[in-house]
Amino acid sequence: MKNTIFVNDIVDVVISDRCGYNKEIPSRVKALGIFNNVFFKKTKYIVQKKNSAAKRINEVMNMTFGLKNFKDICNIRYDKMLFYNIDEVTYILYSMMSKNNPDLICERFEEGILSYNNSFPSSDKMKIARLLRKLLHKRNLLEQILHFYCFTPAVYEGKLGTLIIPPIESINDSSVTQFLSLFAVNNVSSCYKQKYIYFSSVYDFEGGEPIGELDLVKKIAEKVKNENLIVKVHPRDNPQRFIECGLNVDLNSQIPWEVVQFKQDFSQHIFLTVNSGSVLGVNMIISDMPRTYFLFPLCDLDKNPKAQVSAKNIDKLMKFINQIPEKRDRIKIASDLSEIL
Repeated sequence: MKNTIFVNDIVDVVISDRCGYNKEIPSRVKALGIFNNVFFKKTKYIVQKKNSAAKRINEVMNMTFGLKNFKDICNIRYDKMLFYNIDEVTYILYSMMSKNNPDLICERFEEGILSYNNSFPSSDKMKIARLLRKLLHKRNLLEQILHFYCFTPAVYEGKLGTLIIPPIESINDSSVTQFLSLFAVNNVSSCYKQKYIYFSSVYDFEGGEPIGELDLVKKIAEKVKNENLIVKVHPRDNPQRFIECGLNVDLNSQIPWEVVQFKQDFSQHIFLTVNSGSVLGVNMIISDMPRTYFLFPLCDLDKNPKAQVSAKNIDKLMKFINQIPEKRDRIKIASDLSEIL
């Protein structure tokens, strides 16, 4: 987006510690020379569950008035604030940034094609913070969100106006070169000798009760033989739980898959996942794509509301994909493991 939509604008970027990426990433982003300021903020502790009433009250105050940890950002006047998540950290950032510009415009961007219609229910703490800001005659984050930036507007069903992100069309795109540099992606061909690549999700430890994903991966390993399977672990997942079961784990798991896929031809591989959108990122814009299977019908989603929402989003997306001849035969929802062979 900085290379295209905002190429002539002064843009700052805030990087958090939520996904545990390499500590060198902020300095590498700065070295690209395309952003004015690069801020690194520790925010993981902010979104962790608070057990005491005092901590919860403090969090409401932070969302209402801001947090001194973000004071350096508060000192700069911004016209726009762009983000994906609508969580406590986003509320705090808005409270800080709007001090210098009460008319600050907010816009969201996609986090992969399965994220388009995700909802972000407000917690009681968020509702209280919004009420306090209203009583103090301060504007609220949700009132200032105008647009949604995405690659495929036809999939978006929300109320925001859509703005198209120009697609990355080739390996020679400047953005691809920058991504490869950021994550130090070199020769990856030796890392993916296995025919099957499984992409883990977060729903064994987020969104409700575990869905049984690890058990499913073990069944896949038995079906295709373990030596033919490698697991790309989600950045918030724990690789150790797969390793302890004797499964092969991708050593590049902390690198966004979209970056890895731009580095190598995976057309002869088979992608498997319960419901990770990573399998679609690059596949939606290349012609020679690998066979890809969503496996959520083989897990127990009954007690995990967020996993259920994800499955519904995939079902809706498949209606769109089935209208694209070169995609509909390559991307499937499997109801039995025999289909992946």
